[in-house]
Amino acid sequence: MIAESKGEEGKESASESELVADGRGVVADGHIQSSIQRLDGTVTHKRQRTRRTDGNGRSKSANDANRAKYAPTTLVKGPINFGDARDDGERVRVLDNYWEPPKLGFGSVKMFPRTKTSEEDSGLDSLDESLSGMHLDAGASQVSPSLRDSVRQYNSFSPRRPYENPLRTPESLPRSTIRPSKSTGSLGRDDCLKTLFDDDRGFADLKISERKKTALEVLRKEKERRALEEKRKAAKQRRLIRQAPLKPLIQALGTRWNDRVTEIQYSRDLLRILTKSFEGTELRVKDFGTLLGNRAWLNDEIINTYIEWIVIAANKAAIAEAEAAGEPVSTVPKFLAHNSFFWNNLRDKGPKSTERLMKRKKVPGTSLLEVDTVFIPINKGAHWTIGLVRPVAKTIEYLDSMGGRGADVIPVLREWVKNQLGSQYVEKEWTVPQTRVAFQSNGYDCGVFVCTNAFCVALGLRPDCYNERDLTQQRKNIAAVLLNKGFEGDFSWNSEGFLG
Repeated sequence: MIAESKGEEGKESASESELVADGRGVVADGHIQSSIQRLDGTVTHKRQRTRRTDGNGRSKSANDANRAKYAPTTLVKGPINFGDARDDGERVRVLDNYWEPPKLGFGSVKMFPRTKTSEEDSGLDSLDESLSGMHLDAGASQVSPSLRDSVRQYNSFSPRRPYENPLRTPESLPRSTIRPSKSTGSLGRDDCLKTLFDDDRGFADLKISERKKTALEVLRKEKERRALEEKRKAAKQRRLIRQAPLKPLIQALGTRWNDRVTEIQYSRDLLRILTKSFEGTELRVKDFGTLLGNRAWLNDEIINTYIEWIVIAANKAAIAEAEAAGEPVSTVPKFLAHNSFFWNNLRDKGPKSTERLMKRKKVPGTSLLEVDTVFIPINKGAHWTIGLVRPVAKTIEYLDSMGGRGADVIPVLREWVKNQLGSQYVEKEWTVPQTRVAFQSNGYDCGVFVCTNAFCVALGLRPDCYNERDLTQQRKNIAAVLLNKGFEGDFSWNSEGFLG
C-alpha cells in the first residue's frame, strides 16, 4: 500500500517514481525501514535485523549457503510505473499486477536456474537462424520469449532414473509357495469370488480345527438327544390322550373284498376252513356265521382271533416308532392280548395261576410296567365286555357297551396287577377312569362292540367315535381282516389315515 504523506512541517514525501521494488535495496542509512503514515497520523518504524560481524554471531548453515547459491536473479523488475494511473483504484491494480508472482508451469521461469551449456546456446542460436529464414510476419520474425523459455525448460528436463535396488521377494520366502497372479478383470462378481479359493493344485478346502470339530460333534449329539426326547414325550402323550379319528372309523369295503365276504355269508359248507389265527386256530364257515349272520352273537374264536391280529399290528407299529425315535427295541411287547379263557381262569383260580402264562408271553413280574395296554375280553354268559390294564397310564378300565361299571371286574384286575408288580405296586398311583364308549341298544352286537373298542384303544382313538348303526358294515370289515390274516396289504395299520 502506497499513500502520500503531507506533514505540517512542509516536508514532501518521496516521489512515487523513486520507489524501488527490490526489497534488499530499500534500506535507510540507519537501517530504519519506515512505513507509511497511518490514519491516526503515527508513523511506525521497523529496524532491520542485521548479523553481528564481531565473530560472535551465528555461523551460516548449509541452508544459508544454498539460499545464497540458488537465489533467483530475475526478481528485480525495476521501478513501478504509475504514470498511466489516473486515480487510486488504478494505482492499486498496477501495484497488484507488479507484485503478482510468476505463473507456475512449463513456460514459467524456474526458481533454481541451472547453468546453461554451450550446446544449449548453440541450439537456441540455430533455432533463431532457422526461424528468421522463414517467411513469417513482421511481428513474429523473432523467437518469442515464451518459446525460448519453453525450449530451455525442455532441455533442462532430465528423466527419472530407475531404482538402483528394485523390490524383490525376500529370500526367506520360497518362490514355489507364491501363487502366480491371475487377472480377474473380465470376470463377474460371482466368478471373482470363486477364484479366491482356487488353486493350481485344485480347490483348497478350508479345514476345521480339531477343537471346533469336537465342539460341533457335541452340539450335534445334544441336538439329536433333545429331538429324540421330544419324540418320546409326544408319543407318550399321544398314547395317554386318545383322540377322535380324522374321518369315519367304519367305511365300506372295496368291491373285491365285499364280494368275497358275501360269498362266505351264503356258503352252505359250514366245516370249510377259511383261515387261521396267528396261534393256528382254524376258523370255519360256521365261525364266520356268528359274525355275518343276521342278529348273530360272535363266538370266542372270532373275538380272540381279531384282537390277536390287532395286538400284532400294534406291536409292529410300536417297534417301528421306537426305531424311528432312536430307542432300543425292548423284548417286552407294548400290547398284550389274553383270550376269553384268561378271565375265567383269573376269576376262578386267582392271579397266581397266570404267572406261567405271563412268562410265556415275555411279560414276567415287574416288566408289566413296560407294557402299554393289556386286553382282557370278558364273557359273562350272554354279554361281551372287555377289561383294559394300561401300565403306561397306570389305569384299569372296564368298557361295557351297555354302560356297566365293572364292580365285579375291577377288583380282580387290581389284584392281578398287584401280584405282578409286587413291592413296586403303589395303590394310590393306579386309577379307574370312567371311559365313555359307544352305546348298544340291541342284544346281539356286544361282541362287535368289544372288537371295535379294542381296535380304537390300540390305535389311540376314543372308543365312542362310532355309532351302533355302523356295526352291520363293521361285521363285514372284521370278516375281511380275518380272511386277510391281519392288518396287512389292503388293511395295513392306519392305512385309512384315522390319525393323519
